Amino acid sequence: MNKIKIVIVLSLSVILFNIQNVYAENFKFENQYEVEIIEKILSEIDAVKPDNTSLYIINFNYDFYNRKDKMYSNYIIKSLVSKLCKTVPFYTINMPEITEYIKENESNEVYDDQNIWKKIKTWILLRPGLMELERKNSIKEQEEEYEKYLKRRNELLEKIIQHRSEYSMILRYLSLLDGPQLDYEERPDDFIKSEEALKKLIADYPNSEFAYYASQQLASFNDVKGNPQKAIKELENLINNTKNFYSGAGDFHSSIAGKLLTLYREAGNKEKVKYYMAKINPIVKNFNEIMAVCNKYLNGEE
Repeated sequence: MNKIKIVIVLSLSVILFNIQNVYAENFKFENQYEVEIIEKILSEIDAVKPDNTSLYIINFNYDFYNRKDKMYSNYIIKSLVSKLCKTVPFYTINMPEITEYIKENESNEVYDDQNIWKKIKTWILLRPGLMELERKNSIKEQEEEYEKYLKRRNELLEKIIQHRSEYSMILRYLSLLDGPQLDYEERPDDFIKSEEALKKLIADYPNSEFAYYASQQLASFNDVKGNPQKAIKELENLINNTKNFYSGAGDFHSSIAGKLLTLYREAGNKEKVKYYMAKINPIVKNFNEIMAVCNKYLNGEE
């Protein structure tokens, strides 16, 4: 009996080893050393203590110029925003060091690479903390305060683009995803504007990492608008006809496979769910959670 168990364990070990080897072959990125550097940066961001986030952002150094065409740069910037937004009990835009940093860099008209990075960090910080919003007397006033800062952030990016057009691709993508979550039912006009902006980004920067992600978002919009089959068709076209690349959270094809998993689960297609499970890269941040949810679905446990 023990021999049987040992054989089974060894067999599973070989299977797992082979799976890992397959993943290693299928998910080799253009510059693996660069991927390791970015992973280290993201781990450092994740470890920052909440009450030290704003000062960490002010002192955060990053070679933005040489990585401005990479989706993982967008992911790093968004990770800093997310870290800041999660520290609302601690963060206030009226902290003296924050106020001074924003004032200095928002009005600065020097657009060399060093100052542009400072402006990006200003863009990250230029959003009201919980304390500022709670001082307002109504939801409407809170929304107006939020919109005021959104406008200032957009103007900051537009000025950089005017002076240094080589930054426009990533900055336009950043501005597209800035602001409240798009809701097709409640905010159809904003949704349409977002679609138009994504299409223009694709037209202006075809075959860029940002154009590929914009195409993925446009395809997913079809599901939001009640046409999941069209979303599936366009997403499968993308995953089969575009190059894969590291995005910060994982890789581009895994992000598409993750969306297709959801669509096929909702359609009740277990074979396709299993097919796209095999296309999720283990380096994806929430890989284990994705696998657990899919296995529960396949086993009829949900």
